[in-house]
Amino acid sequence: MSERNSSTLYPKSLFLRRCEEVSNLANSGNPFDWIDLAGRLRQLILDEQNLMDAANTYRMRIRFTVADCKPIWEEVPRLKKEDFISHGLQIDPKISKGRAKIQLSRSQFLKTPISYYGDEIILVKDAIKYAANIAGGVHYSKKPKKGYEKTAEYMNFPFSISQLRYIGRITLDGLDPLIQATSMEINEMHNS
Repeated sequence: MSERNSSTLYPKSLFLRRCEEVSNLANSGNPFDWIDLAGRLRQLILDEQNLMDAANTYRMRIRFTVADCKPIWEEVPRLKKEDFISHGLQIDPKISKGRAKIQLSRSQFLKTPISYYGDEIILVKDAIKYAANIAGGVHYSKKPKKGYEKTAEYMNFPFSISQLRYIGRITLDGLDPLIQATSMEINEMHNS
């Protein structure tokens, strides 16, 4: 095995392992698994030194497909934002059938709203960070750090924490071309 191959094998193998774990955790019905899922999502797409970038030596343009969701008060004029304490958005295009699909970069995906909670907008990255860094996906903290208070309130609802499942599925769908290329490269390396 060449030096180049051995230096790229570990992060690529770890990338594939985390993707497999995301698949298993996203398909679980257990809320504790959804919290663990956030830790894997953080490693894959959110951390500064994330596994998606480490594995993507092919320089693929990764896109994440979400449903084009708008708050209900924008779609139904007689409703007003003030009437809602919380309004979750279903961004998974497999569930929000009939809605337009939007392809997003990782940065755009992480900034996608998943809920409006009071006057706060909860983004994909907020849900991942909260569940990974406070709720126990990687770290546990009894008291949310400054800036996480509204996210912590919102994420305590069962619907809210289940949003991580959909975030996981969207992530895997977006990463699929990279998963396929990485799997093929690792198989070729093992067979040579």
